[in-house]
Amino acid sequence: MMLHPDRSSPGGAQLAREKGGFAMEVLNFVIAVVALIIAVMAFQRTGGAKDLRKSTAELLSRMEKKMREEDAAKVEKEKTQH
Repeated sequence: MMLHPDRSSPGGAQLAREKGGFAMEVLNFVIAVVALIIAVMAFQRTGGAKDLRKSTAELLSRMEKKMREEDAAKVEKEKTQH
């Protein structure tokens, strides 16, 4: 049985696993960077931070208005019950 030259000794087998592990780490890093770039491009395409701030402000305003209306209706209901 012939062994791979790197795996002829116990240390060589460990070295072969480390090389493969390093290659996978590099591949994972490259994939993560590409995913980050795609995410940034998509965020900018949809309007970026400006639209995000504007839509968040509008949403908060609508929520606040609805809550105030509900609170006013609750207070009015309590007044009519007493």
